[in-house]
Order: sequence, then structure tokens, then C-alpha cells
Amino acid sequence: MYLDKLKVIYLHPPKTGGTFIENNLINYSNEKKTFKEGFSDNQNMFGLEGVYTKNKHQYLYDYKKLMPEKVFVDLKILISVREPLDRIISYYFGAADKRNQKIFSLFKNINNFSQKKFNKNIFGKIFYRYKQPKYTEKDFINFINLVSNQSDFLKIDGKILKPDYLINFSKMNNDLEKFLRQYNIKTTKISKNKYNVRQYQFDISQIKNNKNILEAIRNSHHYVDYKTFNFENI
Repeated sequence: MYLDKLKVIYLHPPKTGGTFIENNLINYSNEKKTFKEGFSDNQNMFGLEGVYTKNKHQYLYDYKKLMPEKVFVDLKILISVREPLDRIISYYFGAADKRNQKIFSLFKNINNFSQKKFNKNIFGKIFYRYKQPKYTEKDFINFINLVSNQSDFLKIDGKILKPDYLINFSKMNNDLEKFLRQYNIKTTKISKNKYNVRQYQFDISQIKNNKNILEAIRNSHHYVDYKTFNFENI
């Protein structure tokens, strides 16, 4: 998200509370919400597009490619992050997980085609019914390697750049207010409601206390996130 009025790029790794943040920052950007998916609405589900933003989960590297150098070098970087294992758990049980949600994926693919060809969705929100995926240790460990890490959102030419501002999912409201105060923006209008929050019908301690899963995280590309964003090591 390019916040042109603040001269800031906001990087939104999936499952880090980005929808909440974007809803609170949209007035400081000339970008527009898009509603190309059948499940899109104006609050919980939407895309973002602008001159330099082609999707809401865009990497810093892509902004650098799309922006004039004289614009890019003067920008500050804001990123939202989440404890890596918590983020992967959220991803695994997420309704948008194509691996787990085959019917969801079918409707989504058909709608993507109809949007491109006819500029409309064939299937509306009623067809996107969430069914929590079944959990197995093997499946979860395999899934760890399918999900992108958060550090790569900051990577340019193989180097992870240090962000100017960071919003931690675990203290989102406070970090967002702190960021806005840097620009003398009143924080009284910040929405206090997080979006896309689900209560798992599963005891996630089975994942968090699983030695094989913890070892898989340590040996994966996600482990760098603990160092990059100062999370406590597992």
C-alpha cells in the first residue's frame, strides 16, 4: 500500500492484521479498494490497486521496480508482522487456503476467469462457506514450506532492509497509534475491531507444543523472521 500523503510504503504480509491496518490508513492513500472476488466487501475482504500497487500483498522489491527512483528513495517503510508460528497456524486454518479448501478454490478460480472476461462474478458470497480444515502433523509440517515468510517482503537484492516502522499483531492498536503520532495524526478514529478473526475449533496447543513442528520451523525459511523482527525464539 502506497501512502502517498505520508510518503510511506506499507507492506502487508498475509495474516498479520493488514486488513485492519488498511482500513485505518486508506484515507492517506490515493489507492482504491477493489472488489473483484465473489466474497469481497468494503470492510473484511477487498483488494487494493493504485499506480504503484498491483496487489495488497506486494513486496518492497516490486515497489522499487515500479516506482521512479527519485520517489522510492524518499519513502519510509512500514510493515505489519506476527509471531511466525501463530501466523502459519492462522494461514493453515484460513478460509482462503486453497490447499485445504478445494471447493472454495474452484469458485474463486471461476470468478477470477469471469472477472477477466466479463467483469463480474458468477458466484457470490453465499457460495464461500468456511469449513475448518482437518489437522494432521504431517500436513502442517508440509504446509510450513508452502507459506512465504515475512522477511522476504523487505528483501531487495538479497538483503533484508530494516523497516522504519513496525506493527506487531499482538499489540496492533498501540503500534498503529504510535505510527500515526509520528505524523501528528489524531488516533481517536482508529477502528478497534479486527477483521477476519476466527475462533479455532481446535486446541492449537497441540501444534505449539509439538516438538516435530517446532523443529520444522527452526529448519525452515520462517526462522529468519524471529531474528529480523525480534520475536522470542522457539
